[in-house]
Amino acid sequence: MMKNSMKKSAWVKTITIGMITLLIIALVVVFQLKASDQAGQQSGLGMPINDQIGGDFILPSTTGVPVDLQQLRGKVILMTFGYANCTEICPLGLMRLHEVIEASSANKANLSVLFISFDSEKDMSGLAKYVKHFNPAIVGLSGSSTEIDNIATQYGVVYPKKSSITGQASFDHNGYIYLLDQQGRVRAMYQNRTLAKEIIKDIHLLQKE
Repeated sequence: MMKNSMKKSAWVKTITIGMITLLIIALVVVFQLKASDQAGQQSGLGMPINDQIGGDFILPSTTGVPVDLQQLRGKVILMTFGYANCTEICPLGLMRLHEVIEASSANKANLSVLFISFDSEKDMSGLAKYVKHFNPAIVGLSGSSTEIDNIATQYGVVYPKKSSITGQASFDHNGYIYLLDQQGRVRAMYQNRTLAKEIIKDIHLLQKE
């Protein structure tokens, strides 16, 4: 009888130790997964900080209130450059931004979308109509030629201006869309043909940081 009791006690002890061991292993796995997830979020999950370009600026906007990049801290920013009379590159980029705005399930209150026009000192009402044509959430920005030149230099934007054979102005410039994080740092650059779902995925990752 005593032997059976001892065997039963040993069996219970073994089971208890086994359960405790499994619990410890499970806790370690959960901790590692959480740590891995936090590390991924802190590093932008593959989105390095581009400290070679970028910087703060203040420009007049189509809202009637100047946009100060410093005042947008805490928001994820999508930004592109172009001309309000550009017929090829700019519409592609702005349509992509429209798709991102409409399809994104991200926190739109914490997302700002900016279009910086190279048309220095352009009539803001005309610029407002242009960006509103693509999406009312897009804010148009412009300024003096000096202001635009400085910002273009900050972000590595090339926009040479030349005349076509007919004498009308035609424009060449890179059509990149910039993704800035909540601290105003450049985290990604997309060609205007990048799928909206790829941009949205990165926005979600930044908003989880």
